[in-house]
This record gives sequence, C-alpha cells and structure tokens, in this order.
Amino acid sequence: MGKYVFGYHGGGMAETEEEQARVMAAWGSWMGELGSALTDPGNAIMQAKTVNADGTITDGGGANPLTG
Repeated sequence: MGKYVFGYHGGGMAETEEEQARVMAAWGSWMGELGSALTDPGNAIMQAKTVNADGTITDGGGANPLTG
C-alpha cells in the first residue's frame, strides 16, 4: 500500500498552555480515529526557507511550504 503525506496548513500557535493542551488533545484524538491507516504520525513542519536560483535564502516558501 502506498504512503502519502498529509500537510496541514492553517491556524496559529495557541497562546496559553491550557489552549495548547486542548488543541493537542483534539489533534491526538483525530489521529487516533485514523487507526491502522496512520503508519507514521510525523512531525510538525515549521517555517520554511526558500533557496533561490542565485543561492540566496529567504524566509517563507510561498503558498505551500511543504515540497519534495
């Protein structure tokens, strides 16, 4: 069976520890519902960097910071 990457974009960092805990609990619950279909929960993707053709590096990554 093929493996796929699910890239989630949106939202922002929760401001309080309580809100962070609530968001992470909801995320964990959703991943748990995926059951054996989820083979690797992966890691968070942080701010992207773009390497330009001239070798310079800039913040960002355009509209889609997940590339391969």
